[in-house]
Amino acid sequence: MTTTGIQGLSSYKMQMQSLSSRISELYKRDDNNSLSAASALNQEKNSIQRKIVVTEGSNNEIIIENYNQKAEKESISVVESTFDVKA
Repeated sequence: MTTTGIQGLSSYKMQMQSLSSRISELYKRDDNNSLSAASALNQEKNSIQRKIVVTEGSNNEIIIENYNQKAEKESISVVESTFDVKA
């Protein structure tokens, strides 16, 4: 996982917590202005949730790519050492 990805996820998750708290408080007030504001913040929260999914997906792709590269190098190393033994 990249440093940027980790920091991005942490930032998004902190924003989610903050928005969730603000939304809960607005819903408790139960007036039209508060409900409208809560709805708008809920849309922002949904946007951040999508960003989290995209960031996690990108991080997973990086992890898989690194794993595949390492496995390929190890496989090549085994093949090379096999040829060295036979030669």
